[in-house]
Amino acid sequence: VGVADSPLAETYDPARLEVKLDAGAGFVMTQIAYDLDRLSAWADVVRPRGVLERAAVFVGVAPLRSVKQARYMNEHLPGVHIPDDLLRALEDAGPEAETLGTAQCVEIVSSLQEMQGISGVHVMGLGREEAVRHVIERAGLLPRPAATPARRAFRPSSTCCRHARASGSTTSRSTSPPTRCRSSTARRRRS
Repeated sequence: VGVADSPLAETYDPARLEVKLDAGAGFVMTQIAYDLDRLSAWADVVRPRGVLERAAVFVGVAPLRSVKQARYMNEHLPGVHIPDDLLRALEDAGPEAETLGTAQCVEIVSSLQEMQGISGVHVMGLGREEAVRHVIERAGLLPRPAATPARRAFRPSSTCCRHARASGSTTSRSTSPPTRCRSSTARRRRS
């Protein structure tokens, strides 16, 4: 189970993320981060609280295409903070702003690889899916290691909810195919 977090929000409260982890979250996807100094400060706050050990944290990243887009995101997307020097660089780049935005995103990914406790990135194309591949390739994240079969986290339990509650289990990690509920099978036999 994953949850969202906005670590760069002005009124950030780490206790809110801890409540989500206490509820069973196993990974965290953050809002897009452009300000690595502020993100590092956030990590320094949550690291002693054990957040980075309790859940995998994937930081949202997205290549910017223009200063207009950057200003819009800065003003209208909660939890997104684009540093002034990046805004100036995008403005100075003019028609080359998209190239600069991709290069800057690659730099962020590279820096995040060195940040203790960060498990990975969530690359967003913001309507330009080809940008995702450019960032992944240029950040040196390809080729990926051979994939292992994913665990089916949402496979139905091998027992019904009532029987799982009765046995004290609230979740099932069973990889076997689901079986019919014992009580529903018994009801059918009686009728």
